[in-house]
Amino acid sequence: MKIPSLNMPMLVRVDIFHDADWSDALFLPLDGTRPRDLTGRNLELTILPVYNYATPIHVLSSVGGGPGGITIDAPLVGGFSFHLPKITIITLPIGNWVHVFDLLDGSGREEIWRGPFNINAGTVL
Repeated sequence: MKIPSLNMPMLVRVDIFHDADWSDALFLPLDGTRPRDLTGRNLELTILPVYNYATPIHVLSSVGGGPGGITIDAPLVGGFSFHLPKITIITLPIGNWVHVFDLLDGSGREEIWRGPFNINAGTVL
């Protein structure tokens, strides 16, 4: 999805803490004036050191595998949720990274948004 007036992806900043689960629920931006139908499609959030880097730090996907991921909760209206458990987050390096969020279907990949992905230090006990 592009910002129509600028013809560029939307920018979304994500901040999480290194010592806690991350869960969030969202709806995809409208496709024109209609909700975006996610039936038969997949979502993928890729965390990278910098854009276009060959090796991601971590990938969350709506296609199974591993702890955490993306769940398409309300496919007809574009509803989905992220979940990344603490057990996975503590294996990721603390720092300021970038992420790209894509919609995948049989015809290819569409970038929905991109932006900073910050993994902040948690509380000190």
